[in-house]
Amino acid sequence: MNYQKIAYQNVKSLFQKTRQEKMAAFEKRKNSIHESNPEIAEIDKEIISNLSTFTRLALSGGSASLENAKKKDKELKEKRKSLLKSMNLPEDYLDLKYNCDKCSDYGFIGAETCQCFKEELKKEEIRLLKNAAKAMENTFSAFDLNYYRKDHLVAEEISEYDYMTFVKSRAEEFCRTLTQNKKGIIFAGNTGTGKTFLSKCVYNCLVEQGEDVVFDYAQNLFDKTEKEKYSNIGYEYTDKIMNCSLLIIDDLGSEMVTPFSTAMLYNILNIRQEKGLLNLITTNLEPDGLMKKYENRIVSRLMGYHDLLLFKGRDIRQLI
Repeated sequence: MNYQKIAYQNVKSLFQKTRQEKMAAFEKRKNSIHESNPEIAEIDKEIISNLSTFTRLALSGGSASLENAKKKDKELKEKRKSLLKSMNLPEDYLDLKYNCDKCSDYGFIGAETCQCFKEELKKEEIRLLKNAAKAMENTFSAFDLNYYRKDHLVAEEISEYDYMTFVKSRAEEFCRTLTQNKKGIIFAGNTGTGKTFLSKCVYNCLVEQGEDVVFDYAQNLFDKTEKEKYSNIGYEYTDKIMNCSLLIIDDLGSEMVTPFSTAMLYNILNIRQEKGLLNLITTNLEPDGLMKKYENRIVSRLMGYHDLLLFKGRDIRQLI
């Protein structure tokens, strides 16, 4: 995997998103002030008009007039500061602030890479490498069945160990036959029984096969999609989860249920089903719990479009 290339794209997207967010916040502040104080709105119009004059004079070489334009710009901005101060607001409230004044958060100064971009790129490469090293721990060979009891029956003549051996083999088969599968999978069961670990095994296996897989925790997923919807920063993440080959949602049911999260979960399940795309979902809720937590239309898609695998066993975290 080319971590340098991935890191570069991640940092580039981060800088673009940062600029968009700052621009959106600036426009919101400006529009609010302009509505409450028309005098400031007029001053800002004059500043923009004077800036146009300033630019034209700078190109034509009119030094005397250029000085006048500079002087007028300073006077207008001082007047605006005074008005903002009278509103108990910081003098720079209507200034567009950047994390890096050198590149204005573009990450580049002309064709040159800004130092701030280089530093962020180095951090992202380290983060990716650390995550990759950690992720490699989650492999099917590392899924230790010895945590499950051979002397404890979960059904007639079926031990906990044998049952979880079947669950593991079913997950491995799901990876081998991803494109032929008609249904996704739900890993359900008590905390600490191996659901997240096995879902990460599936993730790593499919990524190695070159599949487009997205893994995220339920609360993160809803937070990110809600931010994209209401922050005017684009829908890069939402598009990704709607179109990837396999979407893995970890710990569904632990999130705060809101009108937005309910609508988004329904849309994810419905749209991906219509596209023939699969999901792998982990949850501490068994069918009765899902029915209490979610609307019937959501439960219907969860239970009708996914095979349910109930995890058995004790909390492995307490056994380690």
